Amino acid sequence: MCLRRPNLSRNHEPEPQWTLTPECEEGKISQVASRQQETSGDTMRLLPPRFFVRIIPPVLLFSLAAAMLAIAPSSVNQSMRLSASSQDQTPIAQSKVVQHSEVQFGDQYRGTTVHVQKGTGYFTVSKVGNRWTFVTPEGNAFWLLSVYGTHAFLQSTTAAKYGGDWNKWNTHRNQRLLDWGFNTIGEYNEGQGLPIDLYGGHNASPVKLPFLQEINAMSAMRGYPAMFGISEAPKDIVPGVPTTTYRLWRGSSMTDMFDPKLTTAYHNVVAYQNNRVYDPAHGGFNSIRWLIGLTTDDTDVLFGIKATTNPNVGYMVAAVKPQYTAAENHGVTPLDPKLYSKYAWVDMLRAKYGMIQALNAAWGSNYTSFDDDGGYGVGTGLLDEDGRHTAWLGKDPVYLSSARPAVKVDMNAFVYQYAYQYAKAAVGAIRAYDQHHLIFGPMCLGATGGFAIPQVLQAFADAGISVIQMGADLRGDMSGAKAAYDQLGKPVYLWYSVSANADSALYAYPNHLQVLDLPTQTARAQQYAADLQTFFNAQGNNRDKYILGIDWWSLTDGNAWEKSNWGLITRNDNAYDGKEAVRRAGTDSAGFHTGGEERDYGDFLSTVRNTNFEIQQRLTRDLASFAQRPDKSKK
Repeated sequence: MCLRRPNLSRNHEPEPQWTLTPECEEGKISQVASRQQETSGDTMRLLPPRFFVRIIPPVLLFSLAAAMLAIAPSSVNQSMRLSASSQDQTPIAQSKVVQHSEVQFGDQYRGTTVHVQKGTGYFTVSKVGNRWTFVTPEGNAFWLLSVYGTHAFLQSTTAAKYGGDWNKWNTHRNQRLLDWGFNTIGEYNEGQGLPIDLYGGHNASPVKLPFLQEINAMSAMRGYPAMFGISEAPKDIVPGVPTTTYRLWRGSSMTDMFDPKLTTAYHNVVAYQNNRVYDPAHGGFNSIRWLIGLTTDDTDVLFGIKATTNPNVGYMVAAVKPQYTAAENHGVTPLDPKLYSKYAWVDMLRAKYGMIQALNAAWGSNYTSFDDDGGYGVGTGLLDEDGRHTAWLGKDPVYLSSARPAVKVDMNAFVYQYAYQYAKAAVGAIRAYDQHHLIFGPMCLGATGGFAIPQVLQAFADAGISVIQMGADLRGDMSGAKAAYDQLGKPVYLWYSVSANADSALYAYPNHLQVLDLPTQTARAQQYAADLQTFFNAQGNNRDKYILGIDWWSLTDGNAWEKSNWGLITRNDNAYDGKEAVRRAGTDSAGFHTGGEERDYGDFLSTVRNTNFEIQQRLTRDLASFAQRPDKSKK
């Protein structure tokens, strides 16, 4: 999930139901894995648990076989053309309802009919005129309309609907997505219904859509360190910071990114997915033409990187204990007690100032050494710092509002170093196996409409991340995404959702999550249409249209914990189209049973469908003047 945490500068603990998702807990491989454990007896898994962390016996993976390849990330192709046509401001909700038969795809990858460049055989991004767009392997423009979490959490009664044949469910799901105007299977798909064979089998879906795939190595190495070739997981910085120094939210993990075990484990997670899941006999990741790109991780497990409301990593590392015991390590004595980020922070300052006296002059501090001089929390060395020196460090762990100016500069410089260390490990591991695909930043940067940390953005760009994924603001404010584009010039796609609990199968529960919750499915649909028009027309300071599309959360309504109407369908597998998600039994166009809900719920999907098709048509019109003749030799 992608929610903004309450402002951490307030000196109180936020309510857990607002902030800590099950995905943030220790030992969980991903949202998929944690939700598998949460499901109760009345729910079912549509496929055997085949996601890679669930099928490996708990033994140590092979050691790293080869060094990472020093290969530059795929460059972003920019077209040096004049400005595109003016944007269409006609409200989408008022547009003519588009019939599916009227929508023409330009190629097998669900691209538009506008051919904007010679096909490369893989998805790329390009700036055509003043609009950024994905480009299909065949060279056609493509605006992302993706759906997260297509693994689903359906009631056990749904089994009868498909006769226990989950491949039939996958095929039906993909056809429905196409019928509703979506063109991509998003992250957390758990390998279900993909357009390619997995695990060496013959299980590609006959209804093919491009897909996004997450690596989620940070969760994998935390939950299963031995499986990924390390003796223990990299440590969490938050428990090592005294509660007298940091009094705010402590329920999320801030990983020690400078621990060398992180790079090793990241490489091994990518190696496993490439070598076991994605069939290396046919080239692994590198050969998959249907793969749009690889998403590194979920920001739910990247505390300190996710958003500007997270505590400043430099401040936290300044105060953290440099050598851990069981007390700081969740009750387990660490095999390696060193907190590497603390030493990296000291090394950065030593390299900048040279002499401790120079640092003291800049900070107004009184350290006697860059190293230990008397012990953590009591000594006078920089390594002994525990946050007690508020005269120069200040008391604001988030915005550093009371820190000395030079201190704030140096703390923010370390935020960059920390984020770069993470991104370098992720990009290096991916590029060792895949030199073709786009690399996306971690999911939902900035949370729901917040601002990304500028130093984090710069670090991601410098490390080779191609596209930024951010959380959409739930009131249509594009300031956060715009600021990211204005800083980097890299295009953005958006995590996005809107709910209507009162007119859904979750009518009994008020939506306690930080999402926009509307009274009816009709109002929800109107909001969807308005928001997509806002996203499609959003422009940076240079007038570039920088949004590449959306990643909708999610296929089904929230699980038993979330109780949120995220879904396109209910947990009974009924679409929110005013016909299926009702009390009366019926059949859909494919002949599958529908109905059986407690109430009759409204129509969300008719407007969603119209909106999605209209967006594709507007993209076609927007780029029509830049159309090129397709290269028939490129398949």
